[in-house]
Amino acid sequence: MRVIDSIKVDRTDSCGERSPLFIIIKAIEKIKECGEAVEILMNDYDWYVSLKYILQIRGLDYKVEDKGKQDNFMKVQVIKDC
Repeated sequence: MRVIDSIKVDRTDSCGERSPLFIIIKAIEKIKECGEAVEILMNDYDWYVSLKYILQIRGLDYKVEDKGKQDNFMKVQVIKDC
């Protein structure tokens, strides 16, 4: 698997025009081929649950793999499921 992008979304920096979920979805849209992944660091469990739900209701063929923690952030990878 090849990580094509890595992003970090922090709940303390989540104000402004763009929502963290929008940032996450835009990063995932960069995935074009099997074996590509986006690595996401987030510190809000609601974003994790929302991400999984959005992928499910959109019918997108991606899977979310938990990769533990890094500096008090949840680390996940979103991978195109082929």
